[in-house]
Amino acid sequence: PKTAPDLRRGRFFWSTVTMQTIDPCQCPLCGQANQCQMAAQKADSPSPVSACWCVQAVFPPTLLAQVPPAYANKACICQACLHKHEASADIA
Repeated sequence: PKTAPDLRRGRFFWSTVTMQTIDPCQCPLCGQANQCQMAAQKADSPSPVSACWCVQAVFPPTLLAQVPPAYANKACICQACLHKHEASADIA
């Protein structure tokens, strides 16, 4: 498979992330549907995007750090992963 180039410290490396289309409707952590209304909204749709659950949610930095770099700011974490992280933080 093709790989994405990765530039670090002025040197050229090949990333292990394959060049693939990122589905903004899939959670980057578990791969399940993230139920993000903004991602599901079609660009050509005349209707405005309604507020999504993810706009009101608080995503801790420790959870965001688990998102692979290629997916950062491209796909929302799903509610199940958010709740799982919150539950594990409550236990710790």
